[in-house]
Amino acid sequence: MSCVVAIIQDGVIYMGGDSLAIDDDSNQTLVKDEKVFYKTVGKKSKMLMGFVGNYRIGNMMKHIFRCPKRLSNDTTEQYIYDRFIAALKDAVKGEKFDDTSLLLGYEKNLYVIEDDFSVICPVSPYTAIGHGAPYALGALSVLFSFGTTPQMKIEMALTAASEHSAAVKPPYLTLCL
Repeated sequence: MSCVVAIIQDGVIYMGGDSLAIDDDSNQTLVKDEKVFYKTVGKKSKMLMGFVGNYRIGNMMKHIFRCPKRLSNDTTEQYIYDRFIAALKDAVKGEKFDDTSLLLGYEKNLYVIEDDFSVICPVSPYTAIGHGAPYALGALSVLFSFGTTPQMKIEMALTAASEHSAAVKPPYLTLCL
């Protein structure tokens, strides 16, 4: 199920993920199709999105799903909790969303969307999803007290996850917004 990690530092969102796909028979494949990518919100705004779990959902999110327009009077929370979730539910209708999680970086916030469409907005400036998440979160809790770059923190957290979880493997991709 992989690992995707996100950090907010100095008002910039960084997100990174590994490159492993595992099928229902536990066969592993390193993939070219990234688990972290940019999505456009309207004409001027962007978000970072990452996924773990069902690769069909990930492919849909990256290549097919269009983020709904954000109305001028929407707060960020209204947009995510209402419009975005409604559009997501509509987009994946008929697909297997079980065991899939999304991680969004939008408007200097991180949002975790679980397979039941619940939304979690962590207080800490970092979070992770997937089987490697506990290891990555442990690494990040220590790394945040050191002066390393956000990209290095993400790579070190993903490395910790890959050393302790068979579901996480390099190479890693990190993007920022």
